[in-house]
Order: sequence, then C-alpha cells, then structure tokens
Amino acid sequence: MKKTLPTIIILFVVLIFSGCDKESEKAKNQEETASVEAQAKLSEQQQQIDELQKFKDEQQLAEQEKQKEETIQKTADCKKRLAYAEEDVKKAKDRLINDQEELKKAESGKYEKECLKKFGENPSKSTKETCEEDSANNLRYRKDDIQSDLDHIKKEEQLLTQIKTECADFLN
Repeated sequence: MKKTLPTIIILFVVLIFSGCDKESEKAKNQEETASVEAQAKLSEQQQQIDELQKFKDEQQLAEQEKQKEETIQKTADCKKRLAYAEEDVKKAKDRLINDQEELKKAESGKYEKECLKKFGENPSKSTKETCEEDSANNLRYRKDDIQSDLDHIKKEEQLLTQIKTECADFLN
C-alpha cells in the first residue's frame, strides 16, 4: 500500500494538471475565437466606414459639379442681362440725341416755316397764329421729351449699375 499511495497521488496530480491544461487550452481557444470574431467585426466596420466615405466623396463631387453648373448658368445670365441693360442705355441715349436734334429744329423755327409754307406765300393771320401756336406746342413737347429721355437714361443707368453690382462675382 505504500507504493499505491504515491502512485495515486501522482495520478491525482497528473489528473489535476491535465485538467488545468485543458481549461487553459479552452480559455486560449476562446480568446482566439473572440479575437477572430473581433477582427471580423472590425473589418466589417471598416468596410462600412469606407463605403460611407465613398458615398460622402461622391456627394461632395456631385455638389461641386452642381455649383459649377450654377456658376456657369449665373455667369451666362449676368452677361445676357448686362448686354441688354447696356443696349437699353444706348437706345435711351440715342433717343435723347434724336430729340435734341428735333428741339434744335423747333427752336430754329423750322416747323413754323414748314407750316406756313403749306398755306402758300400769303397765309392768313389766323393761319399764322395757328402755325405759331403749333410751333410753341411742338417746342414744349420736345423739351418734355428731352426731360423724359434724361429721366429714362438715369433709370437705365441705375439698372445697369445694379446688374453690375449683382453680377460682380460672376463677371470677374
């Protein structure tokens, strides 16, 4: 029995250590499994992050393209509006020049002389008075036209300045 006791003790110790080794191996296997699962989860999350970044980049690119198109459109619109406004100012100034020429003719008595010519060499007194009155009215209308032209030019130039201000970013 003396030999049996040490053998039993040895067997008992071997069993305990072998059980510990199994527990240790089991824990090691669980750690490896958890590590692999964590790595897989991390890889999946990284893939999701990459997809979101790609989507974000695509959205930014689309927004930049949209802004570029809007800028091109606004630039074209500004150039068109500016050209129309400049043309309107030019037309208003041309109308002023024409009305100033007509005023000079009226002031020189040209219209009164033409009126009198219609009635021959010796027009009646009432005809002369009518022609003088028509000439005076014509002169007054021409002066009113010139004032109206000046007001219109001022308005058109203000509009032109406004367009230049609104479009400054797109025209430079």
